[in-house]
Amino acid sequence: MNTEKIISKLKSIENQNQIKILYACESGSRAWGFASPDSDFDIRFIYLNRLSQYLTIGEFKDTLNFPIGADLLDISGWDIKKAFQLLAKSNAVLYEWFNSPIVYLRNQEFADDLKEIMPKYFCQKVSMHHYLGMTKKNFSEIENSQIKLKKYFYMLRAILASKWIKLNNNPPPIVLKELLVLLKDNPKILEIIDSLYSLKSIHNESFFMAQIPLLNDFITREYKLNLDFANSLSRKKVDLEKLNNLFLKILKC
Repeated sequence: MNTEKIISKLKSIENQNQIKILYACESGSRAWGFASPDSDFDIRFIYLNRLSQYLTIGEFKDTLNFPIGADLLDISGWDIKKAFQLLAKSNAVLYEWFNSPIVYLRNQEFADDLKEIMPKYFCQKVSMHHYLGMTKKNFSEIENSQIKLKKYFYMLRAILASKWIKLNNNPPPIVLKELLVLLKDNPKILEIIDSLYSLKSIHNESFFMAQIPLLNDFITREYKLNLDFANSLSRKKVDLEKLNNLFLKILKC
């Protein structure tokens, strides 16, 4: 898919919905660094609505979703107010979006302002539980005789992200290979992951493979260790002043 076509599609969404896209990026396997030949483009964006929408008494639609077509574009976005409400809760998805290596549209002033305050809303406990939940979601796959190759990648990225947060107390890199530094003392697992990359580059999303007991044991063990640590943490108190000030600044633009 040509990047210019994606940007053109986003500009069309802006015009048709009378919004302003402040930031748009890739947020799926292509951003994570392990796309299959038939992977979708998972395009996510944050947008500013018409000022009148924010001044109404009633609720208004705060998401936009566009079904996947033949072009393999999976596009969805969050209104800026929804995004800020989620950031106040240390939503891990937002941190991923702003760490994405593939950015299609960016209002530089907005991106700079948001990146400056995002660390203040990062919560180690909440973020770890997000990635541990993603790991657990795929645990049932381990019980079968075969597993979808992409499920191994989902679990590995999630479990290593939670380990990163445990060790560093900051948002993890979005690209899986950047998380592999955590396995420098585990060459056997690194070797397995390297072989999985080779398979992923030539097989489609639906490809099944035999289970790897050593990898299963590693994921299960790390999950338990990270979960115990996450459960020992407490939530941080949140001050909304900086988010409110930035929201008002954006509305005045």
